[in-house]
Amino acid sequence: MVRSNWSPNWPHCPDTDCPQHHRTKKPPRRRPRLTLPWWLIAWDVFCWLGFRRFARHWSIPQLQAELKDTYAIPLSDDAIANYLTRYRCMVAARTRMPPCWPRPTAAATPWC
Repeated sequence: MVRSNWSPNWPHCPDTDCPQHHRTKKPPRRRPRLTLPWWLIAWDVFCWLGFRRFARHWSIPQLQAELKDTYAIPLSDDAIANYLTRYRCMVAARTRMPPCWPRPTAAATPWC
């Protein structure tokens, strides 16, 4: 195996007295996009869909057209409907507290 001294067009340290001047600086790492397994969209798109559908009452064709035109995200209407069902389930799970959980009191939640 032959190793070459080739490196991408990453910049070097501009200070020639720097001990690391001969090494290249690597670009900053991109922030990872988190998604659940087998999802086609990230959390930000998932929340965007849910908010537009349930707070602004957009129809599925409106959501589909906006995703495709503005954000270049092609999703079928059945995929959007599936994600909206998941969003509705997550909101329902968040708003319903099981009866076995203690109810919050005013002293326990002073920020409310």
